Amino acid sequence: MKVSSVSDSDVDADADIVLSIDDEDGRVKGPIGSVLIGAVELPFTADSGSPLTLISDRTFDLKWQDVRLHETDVNPKAFGDHDIVMIGYFWDSLTFRGRTVRTKIYVAEKGRSLVGWKDLAKLGVMLVPGADDPIVLRDDWVNYVRPDDLHEGLAEVLGKFDSVFENKVGCVRGFVHAIRLKEGAMPIKHKVRTIPLSVRGELKAVLDRLKKEGVIEEAGASEWVSAIVVSKKKRTGDIQVCVDLRSLNRNILVNCHPLPNIQEILSSTSGSRFFTLIDLKSA
Repeated sequence: MKVSSVSDSDVDADADIVLSIDDEDGRVKGPIGSVLIGAVELPFTADSGSPLTLISDRTFDLKWQDVRLHETDVNPKAFGDHDIVMIGYFWDSLTFRGRTVRTKIYVAEKGRSLVGWKDLAKLGVMLVPGADDPIVLRDDWVNYVRPDDLHEGLAEVLGKFDSVFENKVGCVRGFVHAIRLKEGAMPIKHKVRTIPLSVRGELKAVLDRLKKEGVIEEAGASEWVSAIVVSKKKRTGDIQVCVDLRSLNRNILVNCHPLPNIQEILSSTSGSRFFTLIDLKSA
């Protein structure tokens, strides 16, 4: 992932923004004027080569002292293959010329405020170099939400529960899953499988992260021991940690939950206005 290179800028400079767009290297970039993040107005630069919307840590400290940042695992690079140090991100509304979307605002060390191409597309903004007005708002664009169009209480709920959208595995709290064993089941202990030395460092980092996030915990002594299996993800090359529970599964009573009829599900949505897709992370 590459984003535009960043440089120091004074976010409090009281100056008019002069639109200046060029298309060197096939990229269209330049100041687009004032953009609202929530209720904060800032001068922004558009970059058709950057997928991220960025602000500097200095801007964040000045304008959002009470906002909690979420951890991020994105590792963007500036041109010249220099790493951009990412501090984190927060969710907020992004408004330009009356059009509003809710998006992630990433915070990086130093730099100027930058609107990435993904958010430009969500806002229906096209950048046309050489035109009298290089900023074009698509008339047929409908994939945006104006604040006065939000369902009552929706904006408040999205802001209140923004942790739901964090880039990490969530935990179900206040519930303990109980495994029911078959009558006469005898405990089984697997031998430890050999872990290649080349992945042991990565494995420890993954286990430490899962323990920190509350996904796993130290069990101490147990009659049942299942071996872990480590594999590499083809797409990213990251390691994936699994547990071989086949022996345990053969000794438990399975809770059967037949799936409802799809036609009944579709019929039950009649008259609904909002639909949500829920997926699992690290399943």
